[in-house]
Amino acid sequence: MKLHDKFLKLKDIEYYSYGQDSEDGENRYWYLQTASSGYEDYEIISSKHKFIPLVVGKIISFINNKRLVKW
Repeated sequence: MKLHDKFLKLKDIEYYSYGQDSEDGENRYWYLQTASSGYEDYEIISSKHKFIPLVVGKIISFINNKRLVKW
């Protein structure tokens, strides 16, 4: 699990987003990412199950007082 890199600071994260995407066109995974202006979106966690990124996202967004948005 990666919350940020050496360039992205917690204060720069505008919100967290989660949603489903396909890497190879067949296997669908759920992702939790950071969302920040001027920075790449960083993947925090991925899972085949929606429950894991959703719960982790709710906990992290509550602790950091940020929104959690579904894409």
